[in-house]
Amino acid sequence: MIFDEYVGVYEGIIDLIEEWNPPKFSNEKDYQKNLYEYLSDLQDEGKIREERRILKERGVNRADIVIDDRIAIELKKDLRHQPSVDRCVAQIKRMKNEYDFVIVVMVGENNSRQHITLLKHELREFLQGDGIFGNEKSIRVLQIKNEGKKKTEKKQDENIFGINPDDFLGF
Repeated sequence: MIFDEYVGVYEGIIDLIEEWNPPKFSNEKDYQKNLYEYLSDLQDEGKIREERRILKERGVNRADIVIDDRIAIELKKDLRHQPSVDRCVAQIKRMKNEYDFVIVVMVGENNSRQHITLLKHELREFLQGDGIFGNEKSIRVLQIKNEGKKKTEKKQDENIFGINPDDFLGF
């Protein structure tokens, strides 16, 4: 594995994810879609310096989002039980064999501090590094606090009563 100028891209993506403020969703797939759209929009707006390939569910290990086939982003919602921590650790270690960098993004309201600490402990060999001579932190665990309200899909023309004015052609 070669660590090069791409470390700056990795750090920049981490900064962007830390600024992400998703609404509350009931499932991980909706968070994945929202983060993918957020990163794609930032790229379209020119806030990501160079053109990057941002893809969903890519690679042998099916990372939630992959950037340039070098950075895997894996979202985990409500990590609260030991078996889910164990599965996450195994999944991330497999991803580390495929990608140079892995970003684990914890979302949801019910992430146990104890289980996040355990996850970080199990991944400590990848989380430690001082950035000197290729000794970068190749895995990061980020916890995103959901400030927004639960998102509900609403038709564009619906009013607060759930009535679409177009349904009443003569009125």
